[in-house]
Amino acid sequence: MRVAAASLLLFLLLLPFFCSWTADTQDREHLLAAPNSIHWLGTDVVGRDNLARYALAARFSIFGGAAASAVAITIGAIIAVGFAALPERVAFLASACFDTMHAVPWYLMAFVLRAMVPLDTAPSRIAIITFCLLAGVGWVSTARVVASSLRQLRPAPWVRFPVSTGVSAGAVFVGHLLPNLWPILRAQFLLLLPAMLLAETSLGLVGLGFPEPLPSLGAAIAELIQPGWHWWNLIPFAVLSVSVLSVQALIGHIRPAPGNL
Repeated sequence: MRVAAASLLLFLLLLPFFCSWTADTQDREHLLAAPNSIHWLGTDVVGRDNLARYALAARFSIFGGAAASAVAITIGAIIAVGFAALPERVAFLASACFDTMHAVPWYLMAFVLRAMVPLDTAPSRIAIITFCLLAGVGWVSTARVVASSLRQLRPAPWVRFPVSTGVSAGAVFVGHLLPNLWPILRAQFLLLLPAMLLAETSLGLVGLGFPEPLPSLGAAIAELIQPGWHWWNLIPFAVLSVSVLSVQALIGHIRPAPGNL
């Protein structure tokens, strides 16, 4: 199952290389064409190949979601490590702040912040801003988990002993704490990735995703609510489902290393 899930994700990432059309090439002789030998999944209203656009949209979502997830867990880990060095009473207040922020759905904050971006912003900048916003609001859960883990690890004898012998705090963190936190960070990344994919797609569904000419799975799925849609309009939804389910399958095979939390 893990090999199949990884293979599906790799196939989606490499699919644009095997498309005979580019995502922005217009075939003016085939507008809104049905699937045929030239355009396997038909074309859109301006004659762009649907297969090429769906493949590129999937790559944008997966790469962008992975980058946003990596940045989010990095921010969360750094903040958690910083608060873990504070006195117990202050750390308790920080934990209360994390809990309060976690009570607010982070994707709603992403919607509000994305709506504040000026409409005349370049499409490439909007794509970068979108994933930066998702990373900027998605770090809270990682911070809570890492902070809780650090509180459990700090009293451990194998942490207190090197500190008592004069080993620097940085060396203790890198040599003792980080190996135990790595499985947690890896699990947080795989848990956050499908959430990022769904959040980016949801932005596209309501018109806050990538603007034209950049392809977006959310914008493509939004065509399902328009009259006259066809079965091939379900392909973007299938691509999103395959991406999310593949990541979920990888999550199911995570096993903590012996001796780690």
